[in-house]
Amino acid sequence: MNADGSNLHQIATPEPTVESPAWSPDGQRIAFGLSTGGVVTDQAVDVSIWEINVDGSGLRQITHPIGLQQSEDHEVQFSPDGTRLVIVRELKPGPAVTTPASFDTAVFSDNFANYTVTTVAGVTTVTHNATPPGLAGGADSDGTDRLTHIERLQFNDRAVVLVPGLNAEPTGLLAVSDATPAVGQTLTV
Repeated sequence: MNADGSNLHQIATPEPTVESPAWSPDGQRIAFGLSTGGVVTDQAVDVSIWEINVDGSGLRQITHPIGLQQSEDHEVQFSPDGTRLVIVRELKPGPAVTTPASFDTAVFSDNFANYTVTTVAGVTTVTHNATPPGLAGGADSDGTDRLTHIERLQFNDRAVVLVPGLNAEPTGLLAVSDATPAVGQTLTV
């Protein structure tokens, strides 16, 4: 649809639920929350952020829920220059949480060496420094995340525990049961 409300295009069916649409500063794109988990007690669940061009083309998913009713992304806004999205991710206790203190993990798509991680006054900031080759403006970059109440960061190549001792972290290294396996052989660690 145009900014004046004319030229309407349907961007989703009644189910799933679309919420909090935000126009890009140039008026060419719309970002919005999309609930793929339906509605539970009048609240949309499993909300992720999507983006689409105003002509209805170019629909793409920006964020992915962590798991069934474990995270929701809300309140999407474009940065003033339109190059970034600001998103609030709400982490919810999952069904497997049985202790009073849950252990939340933020997952990132690249190796640890390609990020800058700082923690100041309980707020951890994770910035993805790598721009994938050939992608103008780093379209596949994780960007910068400001995290609170997160106990672990999971990168492609390692995990970083921010709150040691809260969860039983693994110790030692895995060892493969057979250093010279045969095709089709089951290996154990």
